[in-house]
Amino acid sequence: MPAMKRYLILFTLFSASLWAQPDTGVVVRKVEPIVSPEPIRILPPSHRLISIDVFAYHVLSAHSLHKQVNLSKDTLNRDLAFNLSERLRQSSALFVKAYGANGIATLNVRGTGAGHTKMYWNGIDISPPGLGLMDLSLMDSDPNETFSLSYGAGALPLSSGNIGGGLSLHSKLYFRQPLQTSVQLGVGSFGREQYRFSTKYSNHAWGTQTSFSYAGAENDFRFRLPGEERRDRRMSNSDIAQMHLKQNLFWRVNKTNFLGLKAWYNSTDRLLPKISIASAAQADRMEDENLYLSADWQRSLSPKGDRIQWIAGYVNSSNRFFFQDGPVPNRNDYQSLQSSFKYVFPNLRYPTGGTKLKSEVMLQNRYDLVSSGAFSAEQSRLTNALYANVQYSSSSALEWGLQMRAERFDQDLAPLTGSLSAKYSLRPEQFLHINLSRNYRLPGLNDLYWNPGGNPDLLPEQANSAELGYSHTWAKDDQITREEYKIEASLFAMDINNWIQWAPRNGIWEAQNFKRVVNAGAELAAEASLKIYGIPLSGRFSYQYIRSRNLESEVIDHIDNDLPFNPAHSFNYQIKGSYKRWGISYQGNFSDRYFLDDANLYYLPSYFIQDLRLSYKTKWLNNHFKVMMGLGNLANRDYQIIAWRPEPGINYQIALQWQWFKG
Repeated sequence: MPAMKRYLILFTLFSASLWAQPDTGVVVRKVEPIVSPEPIRILPPSHRLISIDVFAYHVLSAHSLHKQVNLSKDTLNRDLAFNLSERLRQSSALFVKAYGANGIATLNVRGTGAGHTKMYWNGIDISPPGLGLMDLSLMDSDPNETFSLSYGAGALPLSSGNIGGGLSLHSKLYFRQPLQTSVQLGVGSFGREQYRFSTKYSNHAWGTQTSFSYAGAENDFRFRLPGEERRDRRMSNSDIAQMHLKQNLFWRVNKTNFLGLKAWYNSTDRLLPKISIASAAQADRMEDENLYLSADWQRSLSPKGDRIQWIAGYVNSSNRFFFQDGPVPNRNDYQSLQSSFKYVFPNLRYPTGGTKLKSEVMLQNRYDLVSSGAFSAEQSRLTNALYANVQYSSSSALEWGLQMRAERFDQDLAPLTGSLSAKYSLRPEQFLHINLSRNYRLPGLNDLYWNPGGNPDLLPEQANSAELGYSHTWAKDDQITREEYKIEASLFAMDINNWIQWAPRNGIWEAQNFKRVVNAGAELAAEASLKIYGIPLSGRFSYQYIRSRNLESEVIDHIDNDLPFNPAHSFNYQIKGSYKRWGISYQGNFSDRYFLDDANLYYLPSYFIQDLRLSYKTKWLNNHFKVMMGLGNLANRDYQIIAWRPEPGINYQIALQWQWFKG
């Protein structure tokens, strides 16, 4: 890793040198048990984006007939967010389980566990195969990347294991983009500081993007325990420092061939206070270091859009956990080699005419090598997969799709997975959709081989799910106002067998298949944008209800109880407006109370957090300036997401952004 780090830094510097509220108590309480892909864009000197028709760049994306949420729209939250975890908490109703202001953060989608939602970067899976879950606090909030969540089987084209969903980051590529440089400096409460630099340039044939960012915080905020009137306690040993370095190169060889190379190095160093507040003066320490490399080649085969795509990726990840009293760190490292080859037929016609078929076939290969101080030896896993889908449209009203995925890991065949989907147009702007799917997830290598507690006899988790949805968009336009509205509603259910969980057995914690879990719920989302006398206003609201229950277990007796860390109700809203050079955003995030244990004896109370963002922008010649200010937790509420991990009270952020465009 040090050699790769030095090489990447030199490579990046060389490239850059070429182109210059409810109950809010904070402790646990005891209660009685409760029974389509985007084209490459040309940016002309006027800075107006137009599509080109000589070549279209496609990323490895989710299935278009399944639910997908674009989380890249809110630029103000994106620019001020400390990391991807913070951005996700502020911009959606999804439940992010964060271990304090500087701790590990994971995502629960539709009542599933942290290991049921994977993370992808430019088509490669960067989720650790040992731990089996992705720490969102390690990811930065990058303005040059799109960010989306595909639910359930919608992420089957990416890989298996996405029972909850798949989070995807994609680098945005533009041709004929004048030289642009951006610098952002930010400070905030509790020793928070952020710095970001990026530069990019492209002509008609090739381009480069370079970015560097650093974020750090002491997180020494004041807090209080229940029954205390004042916040006389101060959090300690919660420091965090994080650095990201990225380099993208892309080349359009000719009208039919495209090459791309992307590299991302990041490192995080943080202190982790003891789980008990009474022991906050003691702390462990964790270091993470990751290198992600991606290369892709695309070739257009016909004017109708037939194409082939090849993606190769390499991941080198290192994790060190330093116990305060431990003589040596606990190490967890892995390397991963991945490749995918895809053939796409986007515009087939049935011989009788009128019927349109879309199809693609993909072969994926992955080799993981994991080493840990808790393993008796290095462990590896080889996975080969064949994926295919077809979408059929017999009329303007009905479209259906079928996708199938077959996998072989090491010497075993995995359960066959896939989905059947249909979308029906009630009217040109109203749609019904239904999805039926089957998915599975292999045990993580830690689940199998960790000593003590690993269980090599674990079975894969299997999930059957169903979803029914409705969407409606409409617009109104006259001489005074321009209005656009969108409403989406979904009902879903999921039955997961062989749920893997670590639980005490014979005096030690051990990984076991001992649950059958059923999740069911509803989601509602609404968006509105208005322009009145030229003044833009917009708002969004998202709500979800989830009931996640343990129906069968061979180990525990708590049948029909709610699963821990699954709030029944949650919602998020945002109102935005702008006038001339000013912009303002107000948002709120509510989470219902949720239990901390399978017996449903302890819970954390609900919380409602409000944030305010304000921006001012101006321009002088080719220089664009933007000042951003934010206030978090406006009501100064006491709350916790994880027991004994207090969250900050009211806090501020201030950032100055400068952008320079050539010409």
